[in-house]
Amino acid sequence: MKRLFGFTLAEVLITLGIIGVVAAMTIPTLVANYQKQVWVTQLKKDANFISNSIKKVLADEEVDSLCNASIGGCSSNYINIDVPNINRPYILGEKFGKYFDLSPVEHGTLFYEAMENEIPSAGSDVSDWIKAFYLKDGSCIATATTYSTTGTAGATAALGFFVDVNCDKGPNKWGRDRFLINYDARGNIPGSGFSDEEMNLIKSICYSGDDIMEQAGFLAGFCSLDIIRNGWQMKY
Repeated sequence: MKRLFGFTLAEVLITLGIIGVVAAMTIPTLVANYQKQVWVTQLKKDANFISNSIKKVLADEEVDSLCNASIGGCSSNYINIDVPNINRPYILGEKFGKYFDLSPVEHGTLFYEAMENEIPSAGSDVSDWIKAFYLKDGSCIATATTYSTTGTAGATAALGFFVDVNCDKGPNKWGRDRFLINYDARGNIPGSGFSDEEMNLIKSICYSGDDIMEQAGFLAGFCSLDIIRNGWQMKY
């Protein structure tokens, strides 16, 4: 008579317990990594849309810089004069949105509310300072001026875009689903434009966790620089 071998109830329960512990340890990490990839994929898509849109303006108007385009115009108040409308982000946003027939984000929506009192010089109502638009994929973009202290004559400025990859959905956190990306007047994403000291500060913010990133506010939006430098990967 053959003897049948099997697992005892205790052995099965122990195995299931081990599986449960391993799952509890790994699943949150897998979910977090998946969410990061979703954000980064959308960020790259939006960044390319902005770049290609600027280049479309240049091609349509047969100019080589937004400084010479009807939608742009440049200022000489800063070191880098090859920057479109650095002191008029709202006006450029208005033109940009109409040129590409984008739907404006209404005042008082979550996109604006999430930025209230976070952006320097924005005043009490961010919607009076920047102009935001919905993209067809559910993202939001808005033109803005960004500054750096790099240079011998003081502050420089660049054409920046706020990018919220899921707009009115959460978590609405800088460096997670909200970012800042700089462009030159030809639609390219240039070097950071920041000094080594400034870049080290930004990087330290990105790799210090959500609490520090939240305290840093819009500075954490420049974590996009680290993402781009790492081949569009959110390693922090």
